[in-house]
Amino acid sequence: MSLDKLCELFTVTGKLIPYDIRFNDISLFNNPRLWGSFKKYAIQDAVALYEALKIAQSTYFDLFKVDVESIYSTATLALKIYRTKFLDKPIFILPQHMDTFIRDGYYGGGTDVYKAYGENVHYYDVNSLYPSAMMNPMPYDLVTPNLIDLSNRSLDSFFGFVKAEIYCPTDMLRPVLPYHSNGKTIYPTGLWTGVYFSEELKAVSKLGYQIRLISGYEFTPALRACDLFSKYVNTFYEIKRTRKGSEKAVAKLLLNNLYGYFGRKS
Repeated sequence: MSLDKLCELFTVTGKLIPYDIRFNDISLFNNPRLWGSFKKYAIQDAVALYEALKIAQSTYFDLFKVDVESIYSTATLALKIYRTKFLDKPIFILPQHMDTFIRDGYYGGGTDVYKAYGENVHYYDVNSLYPSAMMNPMPYDLVTPNLIDLSNRSLDSFFGFVKAEIYCPTDMLRPVLPYHSNGKTIYPTGLWTGVYFSEELKAVSKLGYQIRLISGYEFTPALRACDLFSKYVNTFYEIKRTRKGSEKAVAKLLLNNLYGYFGRKS
């Protein structure tokens, strides 16, 4: 966010001197008045940022006994608070061979560009979509440590990560299932084999995809065995919904960044 917005959230004095586009020009060093204004502007920015971060540091320590100087990113901060205040059950750590298998099914988000047009349309924005996704069933513990043959299993009876043969109808206008091809992520039609999370395949099967399971690792859903993230999400969502200022900013950051940590580590 902008420094002004940061200062507003933490209720400290923000920018007092307006930005001058001439600060971008090297000739400012030859203009004593402009050079003086630039120095005041830069010092004021540094002081404002320091004051905001000082309050943020106190807020995080008072609420969670976590010093922001002990972490290196907002995702790490969210994880540390989650582990010290909310984690009451062990999370399974993937061995290398299993990690390699599952990582083949990890894709970044897809982005499309459309020339939009509509009449009498309704626009919907999902509030805290990523945190709410963490409250759905997700892999928690292995049913068996071995890669299992799934050739005789139905998709509906399986929960976990699966290597599968996929067929997407060639006349599908906007395919949604990704695939790695020559270092790029594409959304193909036709026939291919890939690794995917079972719940993603169940979703796309409703769109016309045909899926034949080959092999995979079966897990128990977290919500069946335990509930890992609901308390964390509900706690900070309630703060985000009802509070203002620095408390709301802290809650929003912690909601968004725990997902960021586990998403990157998936």
